[in-house]
Amino acid sequence: MNELKSLVEYLGILLDVIRFFADRGIQLMLLIPPGNVRSRQIALMRHLPQNHLLDFSYPDKYPDLYDPVKFYDFVHFNHRGGELFTRHIAEAYLLNHGRIDNLQFCN
Repeated sequence: MNELKSLVEYLGILLDVIRFFADRGIQLMLLIPPGNVRSRQIALMRHLPQNHLLDFSYPDKYPDLYDPVKFYDFVHFNHRGGELFTRHIAEAYLLNHGRIDNLQFCN
């Protein structure tokens, strides 16, 4: 099986999973984390409906998530990085759903 066919099939499976949960009143969110993600995975994920995707694969947009000081190793955040990534996920989710005006974090 060629790689393109397998990616198209995988996209179909992901869309089926999204529909499965949507039929049950659950909005599935998928995310592309910063760092070590293969370009074909990113290309696949970017074909998903945008309201189901949080994409952190842009170092220019999220430079603080690409700071080596915030990583424990090559792919895992340390405590500071994990807190920061969690905050970015919450902000992106709320912004994606028009609820950013209610966003408040405790420090």
